[in-house]
Amino acid sequence: CINTSKITIDEAVEIILETVKRHYKDEIK
Repeated sequence: CINTSKITIDEAVEIILETVKRHYKDEIK
C-alpha cells in the first residue's frame, strides 16, 4: 500500500533524480 497523499509525484521524481545523481557520482569515482 503506497501513500501518494503525503508526497506528490513531482516531489518523488525530484528525490529519485537526486539519489540517482549521487549514486552515479559515487560510481564515477
